Amino acid sequence: MRRQLGFCVLLAAGAAVVLGAAGALAEEAAVKENLAACKLPHGEVLLPDRNTPEAHTGYILRFSDGAVNPNPKVDGKQPESTRDILDLWRSRKTGDLIYSPLEGGCFGAVSGRLSDLGSGFLYEMSSRRFDRPPPVQSKKERSGSGEPTPGLLEGVEDGHCYLVETVDGKFALVRLVQKQGRYALIQYVYQPTGEPAFDIPKGETIKVQPPRVPPKPEDLVPPPPASVPGKVTDVPTLLEIRQKMIAELMAVVVKPAATEKEKRGKTEAILALGKLRAAEAAPLLVQEIEYFHLYGMSLADTIEGSHPCVPALQEIGKPGSLAALAAVAQLRLDGLSAEQTSKARFRLKLLVTVIKGVEGRDVAEFMIKAKSAEAPASSSAVFDATLKELGSAR
Repeated sequence: MRRQLGFCVLLAAGAAVVLGAAGALAEEAAVKENLAACKLPHGEVLLPDRNTPEAHTGYILRFSDGAVNPNPKVDGKQPESTRDILDLWRSRKTGDLIYSPLEGGCFGAVSGRLSDLGSGFLYEMSSRRFDRPPPVQSKKERSGSGEPTPGLLEGVEDGHCYLVETVDGKFALVRLVQKQGRYALIQYVYQPTGEPAFDIPKGETIKVQPPRVPPKPEDLVPPPPASVPGKVTDVPTLLEIRQKMIAELMAVVVKPAATEKEKRGKTEAILALGKLRAAEAAPLLVQEIEYFHLYGMSLADTIEGSHPCVPALQEIGKPGSLAALAAVAQLRLDGLSAEQTSKARFRLKLLVTVIKGVEGRDVAEFMIKAKSAEAPASSSAVFDATLKELGSAR
């Protein structure tokens, strides 16, 4: 097993730190700007962290064409260090920028060079000519060799602009509109001439609706019971042992999972909660339902084989389906960007897979329609999409 170093360690961090970041979102709506009048290549992207379902299709932003690419496949010897990974991305021109929610939010420049220009809008940067951004590196040691991670800028802030040197020697201006848990909503303008100067007309400002902030996973973990005697002699003690096991397994699920070993431990804890039919763990597993880990090669092409919370909730049974249904009622599909809509619909697919797996298609349809009848009219789009997803579910 090759070492997981540098960017890989940082970007594979688990959901506890991520959701802690989500809890710190500003109460006021973030603001983005209308770039329609800008003649330079530009775009808006909800950039995912590597440890998200969307990262399978892409998490490395390339400014020249706006593509968000996945980690390239490598035949033969795999990269073993941060520099190997960056060299690979640079040689294949995979992309220029990545995001991680750790350390208050981090940008990683594949070129190794970026700078914080301070708070402001992109159009306010158009009258300035910039020097080449300096090389940056993490302030804390992250790699197995003890070296800082090159190209990593920690503590990025909402509303700040950043100058990024691209892998092809050009430049891009990036504005961090809003950190959204495992994601960063950004706007960018790319300068294909290679000059560190940008002509960006002023456009109207647009409020961005703050994302729904989920409860912190640690708030869903019950306190463990008192220590259990080593010798088990009666049923109450056995039940106490079971309660203690469930609490300890839930605590494992909450912890970040950076290395492959930690991911295996987290996945095993999730599946064990299913085997124990741990009803009290259902809300936590629903919260973590997007956790991705290919743990069963025979199931690799299925949702159950890549999202262990799904089979765990199915094994828990009725408490699992009810928790999933409650989460469906909290979803919002209107007023979202294309990336946010894709994220919400994928979460909906996972939840419907749980409900159908427990209840069967007919009972699931009845439950969804009954829940829809109780919900406000504003939720009709969510339940219509849920019934449609149920019809296409395996």
